[in-house]
Amino acid sequence: PYGGPGGGHHVPAKSAFVGAPGYDPNAALAISNETMANLGVSHSAVTGAQMTGYRAFARTGAELTWESVADIETRALIRGNMDPGMAESTVSRAIKGLQEAGVAAPTRIPWGG
Repeated sequence: PYGGPGGGHHVPAKSAFVGAPGYDPNAALAISNETMANLGVSHSAVTGAQMTGYRAFARTGAELTWESVADIETRALIRGNMDPGMAESTVSRAIKGLQEAGVAAPTRIPWGG
């Protein structure tokens, strides 16, 4: 969980779930800063790729779905230098955790303007 020592990176972006019943940003799964450093994953590159991905998605005018979130978040982790298989399983686990907490769907497009 994000609320642990050392902070980290929310997967998926916490701003996609503002106001969602069941969403607790401190309980949501996150990748610790220590783990990212040990894996050689750049937190700033991941965040930049999230911003780019969500901004591009916002321009489509489509509704943000779990599938879209999974795609954007997986690509962001890969852009930050995470192994593609690890990125996919990390995002899948994080989304499953949100769904099990009662989060029905994203509420907004982060960085969507």
